[in-house]
Amino acid sequence: MSRPQPEALAAFQRKRSAERRTAVIAAIRKLDRAGESITVAAVASLAGVDRSYIYDQVDLLEDIRQRRSTPVKPAPRPAAERATTESLQARLTSAHAEIARLKAENRTIRDRLAIALGDAWDADLTHSTVDATEGPRPEHTQARR
Repeated sequence: MSRPQPEALAAFQRKRSAERRTAVIAAIRKLDRAGESITVAAVASLAGVDRSYIYDQVDLLEDIRQRRSTPVKPAPRPAAERATTESLQARLTSAHAEIARLKAENRTIRDRLAIALGDAWDADLTHSTVDATEGPRPEHTQARR
């Protein structure tokens, strides 16, 4: 069995470190462009590295902290896409009308349900209950007649 070559191991480690660093930088830029929250956990997950790797890289960690503390301002919408006061008022009026309609519908449904439950209860009291061993119970059949 041959012993590993120190030069080959060192080269592998340098290459691996460079790849990880590139992946972390790309993840930071991607999160920044998307306007998402830039945290160590988010960057590590996106880059496919351990959080401990990022904590060991002082410059990358500082970049993440700086970007995290800088609030992201959304780009202003074009005038054609902005809501006007009148359109917002119309939407609010429509929402109030829909709420009123739904309340009336719920009230009607509750009233119908109450009537149906009352009818079912009344039918249960007026009809005889038949037990296979005893036959009809006269106290229920005589009560409502």
